[in-house]
Amino acid sequence: MTSVLYHMNAANLFVGDDDPNNSLFMVINSVKIPGLTEKTKSHSAAGAMSDLELAMGSYEPIMLGFTCEGVNPDVMARMGQRIKYTMRGNLVNVRTGIDTEIKAVLEGKMVKYEPSGFEKDKGITSDYEIKEVVSYALWVGGQEKIYLDYFAGPIGVRIDGVQTKLQQARNLGLA
Repeated sequence: MTSVLYHMNAANLFVGDDDPNNSLFMVINSVKIPGLTEKTKSHSAAGAMSDLELAMGSYEPIMLGFTCEGVNPDVMARMGQRIKYTMRGNLVNVRTGIDTEIKAVLEGKMVKYEPSGFEKDKGITSDYEIKEVVSYALWVGGQEKIYLDYFAGPIGVRIDGVQTKLQQARNLGLA
C-alpha cells in the first residue's frame, strides 16, 4: 500500500442542511473535523509490571468546534437547537495534485457561542461549539469512513462501511 499525503486547502460549513444559503464559506476561519476516540479504563493487576488501558467498546462524546469572522446573527440564533451541520473540504493529493472531497455530517446542539474581545485592526471572531451529537458520518472521496448513530446502539457503528459492533448487538438481542 502506497502512502498518500493529503493536504486540506479549503473548507466550508453549512449550518442546517447543505443548501448554499446556509454556507459559511466566506466567514469560516477554522473548523475541526470530529474524530472518534474509544473510551478506555485503566487496569492495574496486583502482579503486573505496568497498567493496561482496556478499550471499553464505547466512544467519547463527539464535538464540533468552529470559528467565524465577525458576528453572525443567523448562526447565533441556532443556540440551543439540535440541527444538522455539514462540513465539506477539499483534500489535495500532494503527489498527484488530484482533488478529493472530505465531508462530515452531524446532528447536534449548539451549546456555546463566544465572541472574542475586539481589537482595533483585528476586529472580532466568534467561537461555536456543537455537542449532544446524536449522529455523525465522515466520508473521504465518497467512501464512508466513520458512521455513528447514537440511538441505534451497537448496530449504529460502522468503520469503513463495516458494522464493527454487530456481534455485540447480537449478544444483546438487538440484531
